[in-house]
Amino acid sequence: ICNCALNYHIVAKIGWTVSSYSEITKARVLEYLKLYVPSAMSTASDFWRMAVIGVFAAELGDDDVATFNASYRILWISLTFVGSLSFSCRIRLSAAVGAGDQDRARHIIKLGTGLTIAILLATTLAVLAFTRDFALLFTDDDEIVNLFIDSRLPMCLTLFFMNLAVFLEGIPVALGRTKTVFYAGVLGSWAGQVPLSYLAIRYWKHNLIGLYYGVAGGYVLLTVLLSLVIITTDFHAVIEEAQRRSEVNDEVDNTGL
Repeated sequence: ICNCALNYHIVAKIGWTVSSYSEITKARVLEYLKLYVPSAMSTASDFWRMAVIGVFAAELGDDDVATFNASYRILWISLTFVGSLSFSCRIRLSAAVGAGDQDRARHIIKLGTGLTIAILLATTLAVLAFTRDFALLFTDDDEIVNLFIDSRLPMCLTLFFMNLAVFLEGIPVALGRTKTVFYAGVLGSWAGQVPLSYLAIRYWKHNLIGLYYGVAGGYVLLTVLLSLVIITTDFHAVIEEAQRRSEVNDEVDNTGL
């Protein structure tokens, strides 16, 4: 709003006038905040959780934390593929829900999930088979390269389930279930990943292997929770809620159609 006010001469060119501010109502702002705040808090929770995991990694030693930070770049690189697919599915899913097409919405979810799993299987197997080559992209230090190789199985499990969870959480978001995603993320992070990682390195393996198994366990829990959310979704209710938010019925009434 402040930006529009300061750049009024620009927004006026695209048809935004003083009377257009009447479109910004309290009800619409509150409706937006109901979606935005849980989504923002979910993202914040993810960053806080990874900060704690980073503290656990730092306690393992210099080589371990170096390997953890470098190997996590591989996970993020793979996330570019899954993230792109996730956003495209969100757009198509939102369009299908807006059109009231339940069958198309379900088809998009199934197709997107299948493609994501196929991509992740290929990526995970590639990292598992060529771990040394991936490690050499970051360092030629033998100690760190060996840590890459020793921890490759839990690292690949983390790669698979982290990316799958990121894709799955986009589906409820597209359906307007940001609060549900927030609750699932909090449980997966603070009742799953953080305590599992702590217990693994404290009482099982005080090394990168234990840490990665704890992280992978948290993502498995999150994947299960999000899968249950998607499976139990009432698409009829989702469509009605989306139409209410977009004020479709109000527009129809106003036009007299």
